[in-house]
Amino acid sequence: MQRGRYREEEIIFLKQNAQKYGFLYCAEQLKREPKGILAKCNRLGLKVKQRNEDLSTAPKFYSDYKPLTLNFNETECPKELAYFLGYFWADGYVSKRGQISLEITEEDGNIIDSILSKIASFEKYKRHCNNRKPQICFGFGSQENANMLRILGKYPNSVESHKKILTFIPKEYHLYFLRGLFDGDGSLCFNKSSTYFSISGNYEQDWDYLCTILQEYGLYCRTEQRIYNSGSRGSEIRNTNSLELYNFFKRLYANNDGIYLPRKYEKVQYLFY
Repeated sequence: MQRGRYREEEIIFLKQNAQKYGFLYCAEQLKREPKGILAKCNRLGLKVKQRNEDLSTAPKFYSDYKPLTLNFNETECPKELAYFLGYFWADGYVSKRGQISLEITEEDGNIIDSILSKIASFEKYKRHCNNRKPQICFGFGSQENANMLRILGKYPNSVESHKKILTFIPKEYHLYFLRGLFDGDGSLCFNKSSTYFSISGNYEQDWDYLCTILQEYGLYCRTEQRIYNSGSRGSEIRNTNSLELYNFFKRLYANNDGIYLPRKYEKVQYLFY
């Protein structure tokens, strides 16, 4: 059953059909709870009955809307879902009202839009802030999904281990979570004397389980906490071993399927040439 805010196409369907065919029929078409449909009709000022006995001319509701399905047994795009969760763990937010939001630069958002659109019909908002690149926010309203993400360890200022989310994601899709996490919070830098990889997070972030998963890929990271001149605090995991990084990224992008940010992928290519 669908939950959350009614989309414009649903409201139009109710206005055109609820009084004529009944709220039970509309509930079946919109895949929503009948009591919710009835309440919405009342708010719209529609006087409705349960059902019209003659439904021979009743229209069907067609929509290309995709609900966000946080279930790897049901989703048709498990790779993209795991990638989204990794990116969401880096830059996502769950509001108290059940809004799921992923806010990133507009430039990056325009690129990964084709990936995210495979798993859900996200609402998109653009924001322009002083001293920041233009931002785009991918939003989805669902209290059920919001509750699940909180249970899995995603909430404001979370420092919880990655164990719950990585246990939730089937092992075969872990690399896509890692790609998303790298695209959101990861960094790969080169200079004359060294190469280093890092993923950043909150000051008290528990990195232990993520480090254990990365060790399975042959990447051994150390944890560092930092207090910056501005007074802000943070932590990161870091690796400076060029051979380990080469082998790690070779595995991470072994399947060149386009589920990544090209600018990050292109930077990784410097390790191979």
